[in-house]
Amino acid sequence: MTFLGILLPSSVLETDWFLHLATFVAFNTIVFAALSVWHMLPSRRRG
Repeated sequence: MTFLGILLPSSVLETDWFLHLATFVAFNTIVFAALSVWHMLPSRRRG
């Protein structure tokens, strides 16, 4: 049974592999946010 949407116990959230997973997800989110902003900018025309 889950309580208030909690799926994992706190012991799992404090493990080393979960820290690495959270870091990877955060980095991936920042990269994709930057790429989406970059694609929304008008293109530069040379000439």
